[in-house]
Amino acid sequence: MQIKEIPYDALKDFLAERNGYSFLQTAQMSAVLAAKGYQVKRLALEDQGEIKAIGVAYIQKIFAGKRMDLMAGAYSDEEKFESLFYQHIRAYAKLHRITQVVIQPDHNYHLYNSEATSIKPLEEIPSYFERLGYIKEDASEFLMQGMPTFQYLKDLTPFGPQDESKLLKSFNKNSQRKIKKAKQFDLRIRKMEYEELEDFCKITRETASRQGFEDKSLAYYQTLYKEFEDQIEFLVAEINLPAASNNLTKELARLDPEKSQNQDRIQSLKADLHTVQAMQTESTKETVQLANMLMIYLENEATYFLGGSVEAFQKFSAPFLLQYEAMMRTIKREIPLYNFYAIEGDFDGSDGVLRFKQNFNGFILEKTGTFSYYPRLLYYKMSKILKWR
Repeated sequence: MQIKEIPYDALKDFLAERNGYSFLQTAQMSAVLAAKGYQVKRLALEDQGEIKAIGVAYIQKIFAGKRMDLMAGAYSDEEKFESLFYQHIRAYAKLHRITQVVIQPDHNYHLYNSEATSIKPLEEIPSYFERLGYIKEDASEFLMQGMPTFQYLKDLTPFGPQDESKLLKSFNKNSQRKIKKAKQFDLRIRKMEYEELEDFCKITRETASRQGFEDKSLAYYQTLYKEFEDQIEFLVAEINLPAASNNLTKELARLDPEKSQNQDRIQSLKADLHTVQAMQTESTKETVQLANMLMIYLENEATYFLGGSVEAFQKFSAPFLLQYEAMMRTIKREIPLYNFYAIEGDFDGSDGVLRFKQNFNGFILEKTGTFSYYPRLLYYKMSKILKWR
């Protein structure tokens, strides 16, 4: 057995007959990374010409030489071939003068409820990593891409295509209230076309700038769109200002101002109407984009990969409605699991991303973390010391 580089179609054909893998391990994602400028390797463990395990890796320069990251680790039908992949990748790394091999396996390690209370351990860290000379990294290891160690998910198996109300009731009260509020403004969710991706970027760029991270490029989104075809949706939440103004006016007219129990509701509607009318005055468009998201659909799991929102329009609660709509789309595709994707793993209340996702009453999944193999460990350590002198 040995590790070989395989073409795009060979990887795509291998996974087409299987499920349970991550979108990070697909041929499509390898093309996205290549378009971003990474040196990408589609690797396979082969036995007499037959592929037994695969992995998508990208290589980049670091202070000590070259680092190779395996996106979500190796994938195989059988665990023994996964371990053999990690065994033979060491020889591949030495041959190509790789200084550090970074593995982020897609192995479930620990299950927590939505409030981050431990439910149960799921599996032990595979013993073969230590046996093969891999080192378990701590949280300080800088990860460029790959499988997040902590993720937030929701099981959608209890819901069918007609269970919109049941799904809504499964969220917490805050989420239910915000989704109803968004519907009151008559927000609409739709799939964006390829030609609209620049508009998608405008919102994600603003969000990235506001939250202090680097956004993806337009070319990155365009490659994603082309590669994943019907397995991807760029969704946008929009408000039609005349329609929203009309809906709010009708709702106000329906309420009797003489009844005391209507006063709070009337004041709230008036404030909302004022907001919409102010937007109508300032905007040159009748329809305004408020927030967006990118969904990737595989047979076993749908992933909310990323998204953004316009800070000035937070009042409309568009991100809540987007999540609700994306879950309904996932249910209609008969996909059992909805992955809100990465969270920081800090359960002290400081993670705002986690707090948002907790509104939907899911659960937290911890992966086994990150492992590194150093073909020339002494050289790596000496280079690291010299770097900081």
